[in-house]
Amino acid sequence: MNDDIIYSDQPYPLGEPAWGIATLFPNQGAWSEEEYLGLDTNHLIEFSNGHLRFLETPKTSHQLIIAYLYRVLFASISPKSLGTLLFSGVKVRIEPGKYREPDMVFMLMEHHFRIGEELWEGADLVMEVVSSDRKHDYETKRIEYAKARIPEYWIVDPTGEKDHGSATRRRTLHRVRRIR
Repeated sequence: MNDDIIYSDQPYPLGEPAWGIATLFPNQGAWSEEEYLGLDTNHLIEFSNGHLRFLETPKTSHQLIIAYLYRVLFASISPKSLGTLLFSGVKVRIEPGKYREPDMVFMLMEHHFRIGEELWEGADLVMEVVSSDRKHDYETKRIEYAKARIPEYWIVDPTGEKDHGSATRRRTLHRVRRIR
């Protein structure tokens, strides 16, 4: 038994989280890949070097953009059997100890052996609809996807706001496309 948990028949006050449940899981920074992959949840959670990053729940407009892009891309990909296109919820290992869950992910048929039931080993295209954490989408993920040698990273920005450092972005190992 964990000494940090208060065992009592008294319920937590209404509105108070059940803090004891958190002690059943590793602390931030101490998660292993196996523990991350063993999470049984429908929440979007990314993993980076022992830390979990809980992604915001996509809004309706975000989902409609993904649905539209999926239909357009699928119409081009499917008749030619070019590969596999999926949306939110696919874990993509971009390096040991680091997983992302892009809004949309595509793998060419010639790389289908990198598609697993639980996760994908890289991708040929990842797409992100810009979230409230613009810097994470424009900078952090751009660098990570380039380092992982993912050839295409498309940033879909429905706000049309200027991105950060687009001139340097074009000199990375892969192409970044900004769609608005």
